[in-house]
Amino acid sequence: MRRRAYLTASTLSLTALAGCSGLLGGGNDAGDDPEATAVAFIEALNDGDRERANELLHPETPGQEVTEEGASQNAEVDINIDDTEVLTSDDDVAEVRVDLTISGPDSEQSESHSIVYELRTHDSNWRIWSQGSADEQ
Repeated sequence: MRRRAYLTASTLSLTALAGCSGLLGGGNDAGDDPEATAVAFIEALNDGDRERANELLHPETPGQEVTEEGASQNAEVDINIDDTEVLTSDDDVAEVRVDLTISGPDSEQSESHSIVYELRTHDSNWRIWSQGSADEQ
């Protein structure tokens, strides 16, 4: 029961910006393309890299920055990106769906989620604006 509560708490911090988004390590493409930016954001969360995650947030996001507590919780679970898809994109706004699996510290339990990130450009770079569950879309 405790493992499930822990995994759920980490999931909530991942899927809520207020609680807190090459492939691994952030990649040099982050900011150049909405899909790469969403992936880099999730990977920063997976690594517990609060600074990097916050760099990828749009400065005017209606959400909050990733907190130290949120980054610590996310670093203790394993987040695997299963699939990504750009749903919509124009010059300034894009939506990217990310399917991921979150495993607890002992890897005995995992949960799958689909998150849709809205990204907007800032200084010609894509940044995370907001996010929500794909089920809510």
